[in-house]
Amino acid sequence: DPLTGFPGDADPIDVIDVGSAPSPLGLVYQVKVIGALGMIDGTDLETDWKIFVINMKDPRAARINDIADVPPETKNQWGLFWRFYKTAKGLNENFFYDPQSLKKVNADPVWLGAREARKIVLNSAASYQRLVGECLNRKVKKSYWIPGCSP
Repeated sequence: DPLTGFPGDADPIDVIDVGSAPSPLGLVYQVKVIGALGMIDGTDLETDWKIFVINMKDPRAARINDIADVPPETKNQWGLFWRFYKTAKGLNENFFYDPQSLKKVNADPVWLGAREARKIVLNSAASYQRLVGECLNRKVKKSYWIPGCSP
């Protein structure tokens, strides 16, 4: 990943809808990008971007335009989850991309705002397009989650 300096995982981004409006499972719906978390997998040492969105039909969507609009205690709970969720399986805890740190990582979550998150989405879309093209032309070195995408 060009931002974190760690390789990416096999999927360009993970999108997490943090709203309370029901989300249609498996269907496309309009969301607002509010922030991002650059999680580094503590076991595989791969970047796993988490993009936080809110459903445009959510009653709070008009008030939440950026991750800074989310209460700190809520972000703390989310951060704890993303840091420790793999430890239940005996894996290492995760850490996070920190653009202000000399080492570019932090044990605590470092939230990126809506503007930075939208840039990550656009970069990930370009990466996804390249990956699909490589899959279609059988130019991949390993198998991916895309059906039929293997060397």
